[in-house]
Amino acid sequence: MTHVNKQNQRRILVLDDDAYRHRTYAKLYDGDEVIHTWTYSEFAVSFVNGSPWDIVHLDHDLGDLVTTPDTWVDGWGHRRLRTGRDAAGVITAVPDDKLPRKVIVHSVNPVGARAIVSDLKARGIPVSWEPFRA
Repeated sequence: MTHVNKQNQRRILVLDDDAYRHRTYAKLYDGDEVIHTWTYSEFAVSFVNGSPWDIVHLDHDLGDLVTTPDTWVDGWGHRRLRTGRDAAGVITAVPDDKLPRKVIVHSVNPVGARAIVSDLKARGIPVSWEPFRA
């Protein structure tokens, strides 16, 4: 988790496992407070402890299937990795006064992105799908 705190204009939380994307968002939001998280666990802690946020960026796919605190075993015994959809679940669970002003799903995974958008819209959270473009 990396903190960039400049003039505290807007508070932005980014979840992604790609360094290039983090650098891109740091440049895009130069002058804002940007918190960079790389895993579901980092995101969950930062989101809850820092709410409310002006903008939250979510990626869906968060790395390879390795054993980390962000993995779990499903009912069939398969190891699964927490995703941006799990992060969306953290967002939808907070009280109204802790909801972000806007969520941008920047995942290029169309199935995963649509699922996140659907979950957030069902909770009444302003959300858009804006696939990351290099």
